[in-house]
Amino acid sequence: MVRTTRSDKFVAIGQRLRRARQQRGLTQEELAAPDFTRGYVSALERGAVRPSTRALDFFAGRLEIPLTDLLGSKQERDTKPAAAALDFTAFEEDLHYQFNYGRMLIRTDQIDEAFQLLAEAERDMQPYQAELLPGVRYRLPFLRGVAYMQMSQPDLARPELETALDLAKGDEKATVTVHNMLGAAFYLQEQPQLALEHHLLCLRAIHTGVVKDLSLRSTIYRNLANDYWALNDMPQAIGIYKEALALLDDLNDLDRQAGIFWGMAMAYRAVDDWSQAKLYATRALHIYEAADNRSDAAAVGMNLAEIFIREERYADAEELLGRARGFLSGTGDTVLLSNLYQDYADLARRQGRLDDAADHIAVSIRLGIAIAGQSDTVDNAQPQQPTPAEQTVQAAQSRLSASRANSMRTLAEAHHIAALIEEERGHMAAADRLFLEGLDWIGQTGFEETLYVINFSYAEVLQARGAFEQAMEYYRAAARSQQRTTRLGN
Repeated sequence: MVRTTRSDKFVAIGQRLRRARQQRGLTQEELAAPDFTRGYVSALERGAVRPSTRALDFFAGRLEIPLTDLLGSKQERDTKPAAAALDFTAFEEDLHYQFNYGRMLIRTDQIDEAFQLLAEAERDMQPYQAELLPGVRYRLPFLRGVAYMQMSQPDLARPELETALDLAKGDEKATVTVHNMLGAAFYLQEQPQLALEHHLLCLRAIHTGVVKDLSLRSTIYRNLANDYWALNDMPQAIGIYKEALALLDDLNDLDRQAGIFWGMAMAYRAVDDWSQAKLYATRALHIYEAADNRSDAAAVGMNLAEIFIREERYADAEELLGRARGFLSGTGDTVLLSNLYQDYADLARRQGRLDDAADHIAVSIRLGIAIAGQSDTVDNAQPQQPTPAEQTVQAAQSRLSASRANSMRTLAEAHHIAALIEEERGHMAAADRLFLEGLDWIGQTGFEETLYVINFSYAEVLQARGAFEQAMEYYRAAARSQQRTTRLGN
């Protein structure tokens, strides 16, 4: 498709590009690869496309010349352009290149640069928006939505993604891609039923052959499993993971394979199928160890150790916790380190080493309080309306804000274990205080399952003491948490 647009200066840029290419003995195809086509270089050399700065920077790098050699003098750049023909196919190719570069910036947390690039692309697109193909025009709001998701701001991501969904109509793959991300946004907003509806549309697209990309398929399966987890539907989560297992032979991505195995392990653990949980956790652990993914290897090792503790295989549990401690050395992952000391405390408690257990859990609580305090400081400092230049800072702040809930859950779990230890030591007043502090921490989050566990555990302790009326109060609180977990999102 050809359109009339400006410009003498684009013709001049094309001529300079052709001269530099010919001086280096390169064909148009050789210069274009791997990110562009020969057709794009041909259109650029004819002055039939307005090149983005990002595209020119790519070609300047390939030609080993300064970008200014292609742009020419400032006087040339300020010259009023004349009419020329726009190669629309080349124009869309340039947009795709800019969007792909923007996606890379988002993935590497260069959020402010990504927003600036998207703003430049939007200016280029403005005169031709209605004529662009759906697979091109949806990408601008979609990538803005992805950037907000990267910043843990699903409330800002959703309007962008909903706009992208409307613009993607007519392109099945683009529509599925947006549904998948929009479902993830609903999940982060604790609306798993709505998330599930979007992800089930994606699953249907997998079954009908619309989605062939293995990476996208594995992401859809993972998101579906998360939805079922949040809805407390473990059989469905396991079924989705089993379907995802069929991808493993073709999926050349060890991290994704390990993620599927780990998800299987946690789902089986949730339904008390310990043999299957151990099988898949062990597979995940081996992959993370081989890939030197230290934090995930530590987390899986700790989960496996918790299974062994429950089975009273204390020597095996201690060996795994020692390996996890080695993995965490130098990572700076304070949340996982706090969890590690919880596991050490629980192991010592079950072995009757109550003083050692108390020492371990005291370390866990100190680490948890330090994390929560850091996150709280950042939360209170967040600006309400960030400028584009502030986006990167806010991205880091938002992650800390999101991590605050996890650190508070870690603190609540640590207080729960500390309460059990003090109860076994005969310090009932201390146990009561720790139970209540744990409930206070978890009550500030949306983790209903953990709230249920602590309420139920405290009810059991109170019943064992003979405090039946108090026990009933916490049994009822546990039941309310369980009901909220079951109907979450409806």
